[in-house]
Amino acid sequence: MSKWNFIPTEFVHANGEHGERRIWEAVIKALSGHGEGLGFLNYTDYNHDQQSRVQPDILLVGRDFGLTVIEVKSCLIEQLVAVNGNQWEMQNFYSPTISPLKQAENQIRQILKRCDENASLKDQVQMRIIVALPMITREDWVSHGFELDHASLPPILFSDELSPAVIVKAIKERATILNRRRVKAMHLSDEQWQTLQDTILTVKPNPKRLKLDKAPSQDIAIVHSRLDALGILQNWLYDIDFQQVKISRQIPPGPQRIRGIAGSGKTMLLCQKAARMHLQHPEWDIALVFFSRSLHSLVPQLIQEYLKCWQGDQFKEPDFQHGKLKILHAWGDKAKPGFYSTLRNANGGTVMTERQVTGTIHERLAAACKRLMQTQEISPQFDAILVDEGQDLATGDDLKYQDKQAIYWLAWMSLRPIPNADQSYRRLIWAYDEAQSLETLVIPNYEEVFGSELGAIVSGAITGPTYPGGIQKNEIMRSCYRTPGPILMAAHALGMGLLRPEGMLSGFTTKKGWEDIGYVMQGSFKSSNAPIVLQRPPENSPHPLPQIWNGSLLEFDVYPDAEAQCDAIVDHIRHNLEVENLNPSRDILVLVMGDQNDGVKSSVLQRRLANTLQSQGLHYYFPGANTCDQQLGSSDSPYGVQRNADQLWYDHAITISKLYQAKGHEAPMVYIIGLESLALDESNLKLRNQLFTAMSRSTAWVHMSGVLDSQTRTEYLFYDEVRQVIQSKETLKFHYRRPPKRSLNDGLDVEDISVPKKVIPAIQRS
Repeated sequence: MSKWNFIPTEFVHANGEHGERRIWEAVIKALSGHGEGLGFLNYTDYNHDQQSRVQPDILLVGRDFGLTVIEVKSCLIEQLVAVNGNQWEMQNFYSPTISPLKQAENQIRQILKRCDENASLKDQVQMRIIVALPMITREDWVSHGFELDHASLPPILFSDELSPAVIVKAIKERATILNRRRVKAMHLSDEQWQTLQDTILTVKPNPKRLKLDKAPSQDIAIVHSRLDALGILQNWLYDIDFQQVKISRQIPPGPQRIRGIAGSGKTMLLCQKAARMHLQHPEWDIALVFFSRSLHSLVPQLIQEYLKCWQGDQFKEPDFQHGKLKILHAWGDKAKPGFYSTLRNANGGTVMTERQVTGTIHERLAAACKRLMQTQEISPQFDAILVDEGQDLATGDDLKYQDKQAIYWLAWMSLRPIPNADQSYRRLIWAYDEAQSLETLVIPNYEEVFGSELGAIVSGAITGPTYPGGIQKNEIMRSCYRTPGPILMAAHALGMGLLRPEGMLSGFTTKKGWEDIGYVMQGSFKSSNAPIVLQRPPENSPHPLPQIWNGSLLEFDVYPDAEAQCDAIVDHIRHNLEVENLNPSRDILVLVMGDQNDGVKSSVLQRRLANTLQSQGLHYYFPGANTCDQQLGSSDSPYGVQRNADQLWYDHAITISKLYQAKGHEAPMVYIIGLESLALDESNLKLRNQLFTAMSRSTAWVHMSGVLDSQTRTEYLFYDEVRQVIQSKETLKFHYRRPPKRSLNDGLDVEDISVPKKVIPAIQRS
């Protein structure tokens, strides 16, 4: 890091926030370009021993001056009665007396204590304190008879002393240094400086990182064993993603959209965000909503890990069904309440019968939400709602409610307006990746979620891209940490059909669109047959496996028929187990391609592979089964009522899954079988999305396979596309033929150069 990065963490329209923002903005202006460091508005730190938390108004972490807390008091001069050093008497204020220096000292000592727990930082970091009065000038202070040079008076920044030069001098020369005797000067090495940043940014210090340049360094050996490669991956911790840290710490004062590429850590980020909200505002009713049933176990586990880390020995397992922080499947079932069923029960709605609800699970859910809003007045239940897998909750126009996506609008109506704020602002946060939708092709951008008028307001198209204090209304996560770069690029190419002879089926037609998901683009979409070149910079795909693995990360084979395919896959798996010592459960995942509307073919292939595994003495597991080596009936649906509907893994067994059950999970070795289902209908966008999702489940390797055309005994044309994509490696070259069937350009932010930009009505705030 060679500059300052600033993180505003919370804005809740409380008294005094206007003054805090004024000082914050002045500090940003002053420090930008002066050295390097981190700045936080309302940084939060937890004390395990005392079961308390501190939240300094402004925390600065500078390489050349250490920790600085700026305690902001947004009082008027008329509210100051007497100043006796550090003891201030007040009137018409939140407290009759305040001690700003002592308050700041308590905060900074708790933060420094965490730094001192690291041996390399102990007695190496200075701590400084300043008090800022954004509503009082120096002249006001003096004219009211208050001293400026009292021995116990903290250094003060007055409202007329907020120029960059004065602020920098105040921090470096005037601030009270509490540990000057132990730390006379700051001289941090590069490693110490990195450790200090890690300590402040994360909940605990990070282990030593495995440093990898684009080419393997001399101390990083090329590995030939998958087990050795996995050992390196387990010890690999990528450099802190500043954007992830920033988003996870922020509590926006209104809606926020998080659009993230597959494997960027959206689920983990939302879990950390929900946990922080819960600890900082235990009085709030918070819901974290997801769609894939498999997240029933993962999400609570992640949230509990964060709560344990911050609460220490005082951690008590929360009640995620009935407590203040709820974890809810979008629909729910008889055993576990879901988001829809919770609101239906709270608002007096009735259960819809199967005859009333038809279509896919997404469509049935949207129909139920729409009907609930049509028949019942929705009363607010929550202070904040976080939605994961937002792409799975959008449906077609016929199921919208007043031109808005039904479940999103139900969530919006169930939120309490934010106190002291514009009534149109509520705290709805949703994350999505448009490429991972398995059923719907609708993108949940602001216009889709809120309709054109409100969408234009809350998106920032009219009111600006940030909230007061600097929290972004839109966040785009470009870096993928789960899946190696070559596999991710191939997944995008195949999922969007970029290398099809007839032209792309889905994707972006703007340079900004490709940059938003982490690519560098050369070319233009202004004319037909225009050449386009896509590359993915290493910083957006930092996964180290491409640098250390001596072999292919992505393989594709074609077999004469399904029997030969299953025999070959079992041979591969046996080699993984017996020679490479992979774990059958969680190291290996087999995914079966197939249209959800015609599950017979994929079920037949799933059973055939299971029988082949069993004949070779290997155990298999079907998600939802009670035990291993148990086949579900052909009528079983991934959404049907099953005893273990949320379970994907079974010890000592190979999981063979369809995509709908496996979504949200990952494995190092992913086998994708049945590509002939896509080859038979290669322009099917839902099947293309299914292949993308399957490939992005991998954390290391992918093996894809299909069979010959049973009629002609020849290969399908689609297989040529697969091979061409694999051969492209780190550079995708294709020609833009015509506008894609599905544009991923971003709604209200669209920059479509082939048509006039969308004119957004001049809507004013209500």
